[in-house]
Amino acid sequence: MYEISNESLVFQQNDLFPSAFPMMEEIRRQGKLCDVVLKIDDQAFSAHKIVLASTIPYFHAMFTNDMVESRQMIKHSVHIK
Repeated sequence: MYEISNESLVFQQNDLFPSAFPMMEEIRRQGKLCDVVLKIDDQAFSAHKIVLASTIPYFHAMFTNDMVESRQMIKHSVHIK
């Protein structure tokens, strides 16, 4: 649905949000668009920083504050103990 005003054009798709996380999960399972690898012991898990940061406060702090992980722009590993 489009709403047109004198100042802006707004696009609204009500079913977008409920389908977002399942689509991100499928993309992650395919190994696409992942920008971080979590390593726990001897296992590695590909993930999306935006998903981690938006759902887990620890990762939000890690990726958005002055920590080394926030300055790394390429795919990297985060070691979790």
